[in-house]
Amino acid sequence: MTYWSNENGEGSFQSKFFQDDEHKHRLSIYINDDKLKECAEKCVESFNNLTDGMIDEICTQLWENVKDEFTLPNASVKPLNLFMGI
Repeated sequence: MTYWSNENGEGSFQSKFFQDDEHKHRLSIYINDDKLKECAEKCVESFNNLTDGMIDEICTQLWENVKDEFTLPNASVKPLNLFMGI
């Protein structure tokens, strides 16, 4: 599940998909445009409507495109777990 909050021009996405050195599982952006705020809200709503299978497929496809850049610590790790920090 992904959550969106907006306060005083700072928007924040919260999800286990995000990794941040300062705020674990949080991605903050500065946003002063109503259309961008609406876009962020729609993005979160759409993402939250994906099934687990769809999310796993997206993560698998992402991994297929970047796997040559990284070395897995364990060959049995699933792509979804890589993006969730598990």
